[in-house]
Amino acid sequence: MKKRDFLKTSLAAASTVFLPKSIMALGITENKLRTAHIGIGGMGSSDLKSITSHPDVLVVGLCDVDSNAIRKASEIHPNAKTYKDYRVMLKEMANEIDAVIVSTPDHTHAPASIMAMEMDKPVYCQKPLAHHVSEVRAMRKIAEEKNLVTQMGIQVHSFYDYKLATLLIQSGIIGKVSRVRAWSPKNWGYDGLKPIGSDLVPSTLDWNLWLGTAEERPFKENVYHPANWRKLIDFGCGTLGDMGVHIFDTPYNALALDVPNTIKNRCRKPNGFGYPEKNPHPVQKITPIVKKILPPVQKMTPTEPERSQQIQNGANGARTEPEPEPEPPEPEPEPGGNRFGPGTIHTPLTL
Repeated sequence: MKKRDFLKTSLAAASTVFLPKSIMALGITENKLRTAHIGIGGMGSSDLKSITSHPDVLVVGLCDVDSNAIRKASEIHPNAKTYKDYRVMLKEMANEIDAVIVSTPDHTHAPASIMAMEMDKPVYCQKPLAHHVSEVRAMRKIAEEKNLVTQMGIQVHSFYDYKLATLLIQSGIIGKVSRVRAWSPKNWGYDGLKPIGSDLVPSTLDWNLWLGTAEERPFKENVYHPANWRKLIDFGCGTLGDMGVHIFDTPYNALALDVPNTIKNRCRKPNGFGYPEKNPHPVQKITPIVKKILPPVQKMTPTEPERSQQIQNGANGARTEPEPEPEPPEPEPEPGGNRFGPGTIHTPLTL
């Protein structure tokens, strides 16, 4: 399979299928797509495994600030060059890379992706696309100006269940959709105090490179790396950024929705360090509530909503505020928690 065909089929959800001249002009390893991977621990390890399962992929570069991740990946891809600084890898291997995969913590998504795209490299970047909306807009602008192949990774987006839900909605089988409720039991928040003091940085970790564009601070064990950064404002996007991307994906896609007109949030006051764990509810511990009042679908369809609301609630989808109008009767819940009522979509966590 030629590189052009591979990218068309593998990146079917990309913004464009036009290949930059840097790919078409390659003469070596003509039948292989040469990939460089930035962030190869955690989700990065999963991305590396999935992408390299295609026979026409050749991994040429591996980059991670943690040498433990490099060691594990190198055992599988011994011929790939290894780096701890993605800037060095992209500069040194500019003529050896056909596409770049970014699977770092959220705060490094945009810097790494933008540098690769400025070098005319197609990019596959994990969700959420970036740490700030302004970064997302900058990434989109560069991709469009350079006509690059790009894709954001959303796990299970192509699964049968999501495709079936889209079919049911767009065909009008469930009727006209006027409201969408989405919830997740996850809680990527931290209401505690900002840590004080410092711990010894592991010899396997380049702490300065892990911080990247974030403000310098001492290393604290079990606070940042490897698994707690999603809770923290300077590095992650909380539960909404982690799970909202998944759960809002189907209704946004099926109803052809655009950006919200307004967003309402109810939670504790910001503390400048961690995302809220719970709202001010006196009894039930839940994640922050976010209500999005969405604009009507531009394209007229049988399911076009006059108004659509998305509410991210806490554990088990518990609601904590009264509804302004009565709800239609709903059937008994099916096993697993799925409930579909007339004109309403209930989107539980299905990962």
